[in-house]
Amino acid sequence: MKILSLRFENLNSLYGVWSVDFQHRDYTNNGLFAITGPTGAGKSTLLDAICLGLFGQTPRLKTISKSENEIMSRHSGHCFAEVVFAVGDKTYRSTWSQSRARNKPDGRLQEAKHELADAATGKIIEEKKSRTVAAIEAISNLNFQRFTRSVLLAQGSFAAFLQASVDERSDMLQQITGTEIYEHISKQVHQNKRDAEDGLQLLQAALQGMEIFSPEQLAQLEQEQAEQKQQQQQQQQALNALQVQEQQLQRLSLLGAQQADFEAQLAQHQQLLQAFAPQAEQLQRAQKAAILGADFRTVHLLRQQSANVQRSLQELLDALPELQQLQQQQEAAVAQLNVDEQQFQRRYQQQQQVWQQVSALDARIASELLRRDEWQQQCNTQQTNVSQNQQRLAEHQHSLAVQQAQWQHINTALAQQNHLASASKLLPKWLQKWQQIQALRELAAEQQQHSQDVHVHVQNNLVSQQDQEQYLAFSAERLQQLQDSLQQTEQEIATALAGKSLSEYQLEQELLLGQLRLLDKIKSLEDERQHLHEGEACPLCGATEHPYITEHNAIPELSATEQRLHELKLLLAEVAELQSRLQQRRFNHTTMQHQRESRQQELERLQKEAVQLQSDADRAEQKWQHTHSQWQALMQPLQQAWEVLAYATGDDAEAFLNQLDGQVATWNEQQQQQQRLQAACVLLEKDIEHTQTQWQHAEQVMQQFAQNLAMQQQHLQASVDERQQLFGEVDIAHDQQHWQQQLQQCQLLLSTAQNTLQQAHAAHQQMQARYDEQLQMQHQLQTQLQGQEDTWQSLLKSHGFAGEHIWLTQQLPQQVCQELEHEQHLLSQQEAELRQAIKHTQSQLDEMQGDTAYSDKAKRENQQAIVDLQAALNHTTQHIGALKQQWQQQQQTLSKLAEQQEFILAQQQECGRWRALHELIGSSDGKKYRLFAQSLTFNQLVQQANRQLQNMSDRYLLKQTDDAPLQLDVIDQYQGGTVRSAKNLSGGESFIVSLALALGLARMSSKTTRIDSLFLDEGFGTLDEDALDVALNALASLQQEGKLIGVISHVAALKERISTQIKVEPKHNGHSILHGSGIGHASQ
Repeated sequence: MKILSLRFENLNSLYGVWSVDFQHRDYTNNGLFAITGPTGAGKSTLLDAICLGLFGQTPRLKTISKSENEIMSRHSGHCFAEVVFAVGDKTYRSTWSQSRARNKPDGRLQEAKHELADAATGKIIEEKKSRTVAAIEAISNLNFQRFTRSVLLAQGSFAAFLQASVDERSDMLQQITGTEIYEHISKQVHQNKRDAEDGLQLLQAALQGMEIFSPEQLAQLEQEQAEQKQQQQQQQQALNALQVQEQQLQRLSLLGAQQADFEAQLAQHQQLLQAFAPQAEQLQRAQKAAILGADFRTVHLLRQQSANVQRSLQELLDALPELQQLQQQQEAAVAQLNVDEQQFQRRYQQQQQVWQQVSALDARIASELLRRDEWQQQCNTQQTNVSQNQQRLAEHQHSLAVQQAQWQHINTALAQQNHLASASKLLPKWLQKWQQIQALRELAAEQQQHSQDVHVHVQNNLVSQQDQEQYLAFSAERLQQLQDSLQQTEQEIATALAGKSLSEYQLEQELLLGQLRLLDKIKSLEDERQHLHEGEACPLCGATEHPYITEHNAIPELSATEQRLHELKLLLAEVAELQSRLQQRRFNHTTMQHQRESRQQELERLQKEAVQLQSDADRAEQKWQHTHSQWQALMQPLQQAWEVLAYATGDDAEAFLNQLDGQVATWNEQQQQQQRLQAACVLLEKDIEHTQTQWQHAEQVMQQFAQNLAMQQQHLQASVDERQQLFGEVDIAHDQQHWQQQLQQCQLLLSTAQNTLQQAHAAHQQMQARYDEQLQMQHQLQTQLQGQEDTWQSLLKSHGFAGEHIWLTQQLPQQVCQELEHEQHLLSQQEAELRQAIKHTQSQLDEMQGDTAYSDKAKRENQQAIVDLQAALNHTTQHIGALKQQWQQQQQTLSKLAEQQEFILAQQQECGRWRALHELIGSSDGKKYRLFAQSLTFNQLVQQANRQLQNMSDRYLLKQTDDAPLQLDVIDQYQGGTVRSAKNLSGGESFIVSLALALGLARMSSKTTRIDSLFLDEGFGTLDEDALDVALNALASLQQEGKLIGVISHVAALKERISTQIKVEPKHNGHSILHGSGIGHASQ
């Protein structure tokens, strides 16, 4: 991934729109640039803008949302950041923006926008904010965390990483590499192990609380349960026998009570039968009378029919006279209507003759009106023609006057512009020459611009030469300083060695160390020396002479040897330090010489380029002068020709030609208009003459039509008067309709009267027929009724009834008879049932009294025995239930015991697993597994850092401390592979190691993505000159990998060492501005 350009607006102190082109040649040629400026000027804002444009967040401000935006410049309503970057051979443009409402500084923050586009085609790849960052991560294989570890390195984080303690370094690795998951796993393993052990303790405690019977107790419980069941069975049998006896006694008592009850019910029933005796007698008489009911109904029906027919005959006899009178009235009305209808028919025929005469007059009047209207229309048409001709004549005369005035005006104007006649002929040639002049002027402008560009390149070349010369002068001075430092260091080493070689001192140090060890050994044998005697063999070496057993031959003192050894150690350390410094200064001297040679070659190239650029500038100037003289030569004759047309030398020639072209076009148009007006005047004169002739002819025709119209009006008036005398103003059609309506009404009345007469005649005949029919029916009914009456009287006598009225008094309603019959049946049935029940109960009593001795005492004794035996049985049953429940509880306890033992076994296995895992990675604070994972990550980081160190310096290698995996040691190869702690490094050495660690971590974070841009927000204020040279040389060496390195610092010494810079300059009111290569700015 490579950052190609940056553009942003209104971020922190940088107001307005700013742009930085990282493809500018100063960045591509040098590869290393600095972002400089005072503290707080806004240097880090550039890196914030890059992060904001790509990921919508910054390392310093994690949250930028609709409710909070601290990076937008104060008193501004809009901000944005746009980054163009390359991945492989494709380029992309990512734009993030946020505004306030209506872009007002006091408006409410709106939702931020974020989009990703193809930088080459402009095609939008993703414009939804929620998916844009994911698209960038998919393209670059970098998320925000990896980006800030591989492309943008935050300020001071890796210097702190190098100097941190183990716990602090562990926390930093956790933040940088995301190893907090291992801490959570370690804590969770510890918690799970403790939970498993707690669960096991609870299961074991529950097991101890269970009460278990022994086998003997279980056998005794089962035996006691069997004995109680046998006793329960015996008690139940005895109780059943007593209960049977009790049931028999109870049944005997119950049968006696039932017998007494049945006898009482029978006596009560006898009383009911006596009370029902009158009703039974009445029912008997009603049943006897009911035998003649059908015969009575027959006689009664014939009586009703005879009465009905008699009423109908009387009604018909009363209605016949009225129908006869109505028929006579209708016959008289029909006769009168026939006479009226005949008279109206005669009058209607007379009126039809009048209608025919009036119709003929109306037709003639209509024809005469039509002819009159035709003459009137023709008169009006001719009158219109006369008016139109008169109006057209006036219009033609007015148009002729207007056209003649216009022709005179144009003729005067053309006379005043005679000079345009010749100009109109020369204008095309002038325009052609002017186009040639314009082409030459444009070419001259391009040549002049090219000449200016070449001059700018010449100036830039001179500035670059001056920069290179300044650097060469500085480097020469610096080389001399380094040479002096080398000589001084060599002199210091020679002075320290005092004419001896380093190996002599090292040999003396080894001899003194051997002597010191010997003296220590001798001193440790002091006790043994006290037991030595002359002539006796030493138990250690076998010698017989012992020179140090006497006081005057005491062993040498150690102080002098130790003092000399200490002096040698200090001397060797000093020489080693001087040699290290000498080696470093030799490296700086060699590096500076190489850079000086490179700058010298660049200066020679610039000088050659300057000669070529000066030659190009001279040629460009000559071309521009030649082209300028050409268009001046073409312009001079044109200016002379234009002087007669009021053209001045300083006027705009192009505007003059445009104006002249317009004047000539106007002059040509006026000539054409003059010709058109002259032709129009001739045509108008002819139209006026023709219109006058048409007007006179129309006047004559109109007079003839007026005479014909008067004659037609006289004929029409005579016809109207004749009709007025014959029929007045009455309309024939309306009058005919009126007569027809009267005729139809007369015919309708006659037809209605005839129909009414027919209906009256039919009604009279129908009523007469009904009367005859009813009269015949009356004779038949009278005959039948007389026979039935005789039969009825005979039946009454034969059944013992004195008369019909006696029979009627014996009648009862059918429902009453049914109720009495039902009640009589129930009483008889209940009496039979009671007698049967008394008989059956008496037989049962006789049978049971023979088998059972019944007495109240026996009954009480039996009941008491039942109560006692029932109580004993209940006690036995409860005891059996208690034993059974005790046995079931024991079985459940045994089942729970087996289940609990299975749980305990499973929990013990679970505890074993968690204890084993806890031994490996578990801890209460999570450090065990986290430190193990971090040590592996730290080992990879050290390997990556060593690869970077080999590219920057061949002196140092990094290694993990053997007994502390997160501790870091440095192997100094210039001091024979000496291993020392990283905390003892100098400032420059610390920066190199920190940078190597940063680049190594960046390489780990970037995974498969190539990183071609690196931005270091790292302070250089604590570095001395030598360390600063080492750091800058290390960064400059990264250019060989094709990386663009940007360093942010406020150290002024960087201005002398890094030529390409972006300067952040603070202004008033908290504003800052940018200066440098590839910087663009547009104010608000």
